[in-house]
Amino acid sequence: METMAWRNEGRIFIVVHTERSPSNLEWARNLNEFRAQTPADVRVIVYSRGGGPDGRQRAALNELLKVRQVPAAILTRSPLVRAVGTAISWFNRSMKMFAYDAHDEAFAFLGFTGDERERAIALRQELEARLGLPDDGGGAPRSAADGGD
Repeated sequence: METMAWRNEGRIFIVVHTERSPSNLEWARNLNEFRAQTPADVRVIVYSRGGGPDGRQRAALNELLKVRQVPAAILTRSPLVRAVGTAISWFNRSMKMFAYDAHDEAFAFLGFTGDERERAIALRQELEARLGLPDDGGGAPRSAADGGD
C-alpha cells in the first residue's frame, strides 16, 4: 500500500503523506523524480497526515539539499513531522512549517499565482484520493486566522 504520492506540474512539486512513513523505495522514487523532472524555479509543497521520512531518508534528502535549495512549505498537524521539518530546515533555509489547513500562508510563502494556488488544491485532492485518504475538510483554503492550528 502506498504511503505517499507526488506530482510535478509546472513549478509545483506536491507531496502527500499518509499517517505512515514512506518505504525506502517510495522515498528513492520521489527523490529521483524530483532530481530529474523539476524546473529550476520549482516550489515544493508537502501535506502530511503524520508520515514522513525516517533518518536514512532524511539523510538522502539532506544530500540533495546540499546542491539544490528550493522553497518548500510543509503543512501538518503532527508535532513529530514539525520537529523533523525543523531539522531539515537547517539544511534548507527556504523551508517553512505551516498548520495543515493554512493554505493561504503557505501559498504566499511559495509565491504561487492564483492559478497555481487553485491547481495545488486540486492536485492535493487528487493525490489524497489516490492514497485513499478521507476528506478531512482541509481541501478549501483557510488561513491560520480562520482557526487553523
